[in-house]
Amino acid sequence: MSESSLIDLLQKAAGQYPNRAAYKFIDYEVDPKGFTETLTWWQVYRRATIVADELRICGSSGDRVAILAPQGLEYIVAFLGALQAGLIAVPLPVPQFGIHDERISAALRDSLPTVILTTSSVVDEVVKYVPHARAPQGREPVVVAIDSLDLDSPRELAPPRPRARARPTSSTHRGRPARPPVLSCRTRTSSAIAYS
Repeated sequence: MSESSLIDLLQKAAGQYPNRAAYKFIDYEVDPKGFTETLTWWQVYRRATIVADELRICGSSGDRVAILAPQGLEYIVAFLGALQAGLIAVPLPVPQFGIHDERISAALRDSLPTVILTTSSVVDEVVKYVPHARAPQGREPVVVAIDSLDLDSPRELAPPRPRARARPTSSTHRGRPARPPVLSCRTRTSSAIAYS
């Protein structure tokens, strides 16, 4: 089996099956019968590329990006955009309204993200956690609501930049009551193998 990253596979699917449905999300909070939103492979690739371009302005290869967004297509696009930018995605649960979640604060302290990706529907709750997330130089991370970006802009897409194969792509924050939290990382190659 040849080694391919998730972004390599996404780019390949966008080229071979641009109009085929890639992801479908059914939202029962919007409509009790279910509101369905679908993205094609080309739309996912295009949106992830636009998010990646924005992330390259805010951070550099190897920086961490915390993703605190509701379940949905924006979450997928945020994750893939972070990978495409060469940053390390740190997926976290979305904060509950009015409740402080110490797990999120601890994960942000441990991961030191340069950027926090979220959506406009929860950005007010997410910014409350920014003081817990100091970037490596002591600065607060940039908060980006990805649904406020022009994800469907007709601009020309730049070709993807070459990436090193064994760089971490995502991290998982785990903690147990009797033990401090642990941050584990996954590489592009292991992600692609797990995906294949």
